[in-house]
Amino acid sequence: MSYSIHINHKVKDGGPVDHEIYTKQEADDAGMVYVHWKEAVTGDWCLTDDDYVAEALKVSEYDGNQKHKNKYIRMPFGYVLYNPKYPTKKFRAIGRSTPHTYTGKPEMEVRSKQAPMKNLAVTYAQTMDKDLAIELAFPGGVNNNARGRYKRMMRTEVFGKMVREQLQLLLSEHGMTEAYTLDLLAEAIEMAKGKGDVTNILKAVDNLQTMHGMNEKNKVKTTQQIESTTRRLLDQIDEEEHKITATQITEKDEE
Repeated sequence: MSYSIHINHKVKDGGPVDHEIYTKQEADDAGMVYVHWKEAVTGDWCLTDDDYVAEALKVSEYDGNQKHKNKYIRMPFGYVLYNPKYPTKKFRAIGRSTPHTYTGKPEMEVRSKQAPMKNLAVTYAQTMDKDLAIELAFPGGVNNNARGRYKRMMRTEVFGKMVREQLQLLLSEHGMTEAYTLDLLAEAIEMAKGKGDVTNILKAVDNLQTMHGMNEKNKVKTTQQIESTTRRLLDQIDEEEHKITATQITEKDEE
């Protein structure tokens, strides 16, 4: 089934355009003339490897290694770099979440697989300071624009997941596994039942849960369980306080 992609071309005589993408069957029924994407020039209708037909918005060639002519093909849903040395290269329309990366995956997801962002996640997991983490991850230094870009990336969900993974590794190396955290939580509840001072230990457990990413798993179910446990715990504390108050009143009456 055909669909369209709206692009605001920021070039001379450009502007907003709706680019139609057709299935091969629709293109055949309409008598459209198209070529395989590897053979395209700018303006051609091209066939992708998953049988969609769209316009080649830009095609350019440049010299590659070993005398091969590498080819850049941009279509409305994304782009591909083709080297004839690798003839089995595929280019598909479906399954691409962004037209701005080579793989069709979001930029941050692509960067998360690369060494610079991995190094940044490691340093931030150990420092929890954005500026210091950037300095440690890039000892050669970065300019203000790059620093701002990295800070924006560090606020993304993908980077947060990377940091949590690094924190889990660091915690596990020190014996602080998820089981350890749950044991601490159980210990804190038992201490609370006995009227111990548990404010600090509960804060520590909460921090450990966040670092493990445990608060993200089964969020609704976990929240309900914690609320239920908290209500029972508060009821038990109230009951203990009533008993203490009643005992104090009794002792005073006896005096």
